[in-house]
Amino acid sequence: MKAKPETMTATAMAGLLGIDRALVGRMAQDGILPRGSDGRFEPIATMSAYIKHLRARAKERSASASHSILQEARAEEIKLRTQERLNQLLPVEVVEGFVDFWLGPIKSEFAGVPARVTRDVALRKTIERELDSVLHRLADRAERGAEMAERGIDPLEGEEKPRTNGRRTAKRSSNAQAKKI
Repeated sequence: MKAKPETMTATAMAGLLGIDRALVGRMAQDGILPRGSDGRFEPIATMSAYIKHLRARAKERSASASHSILQEARAEEIKLRTQERLNQLLPVEVVEGFVDFWLGPIKSEFAGVPARVTRDVALRKTIERELDSVLHRLADRAERGAEMAERGIDPLEGEEKPRTNGRRTAKRSSNAQAKKI
């Protein structure tokens, strides 16, 4: 003849599970924790049911969190598409073309400044060195900004910016938007 398993009161079971006695009662009432006909709890069956319940809740939370992340990503993608349609975002190729359009002539104009300013060769070399230094610093800054943009960081704001489908885009500034590049 099998020995009857040892049972515990709701209070003792609550202590074993590390939860409130009232919660043990509610969980038994909801059918989550098995209660014997005498109102007592068999420890192994009750602990097994409690662990199963915790795992199910964790799985629900994980699924809910994943769903929430997916919804946020979809909302951000819709926002970016809308900004692109409203010409608030430009493909990086357009921005790079705009930069090349302006920076090439600026560099050429700067190259002619020393000759226009003085005939003194030593002074001209000093001016050329200083202008070259300025252009190198600006080029370094542009390169750092491009690297930040590649990593999804807005160089002007220092914030992560989302990407959609691997397509690179740049946000228009309010001045550029007003002038319609």
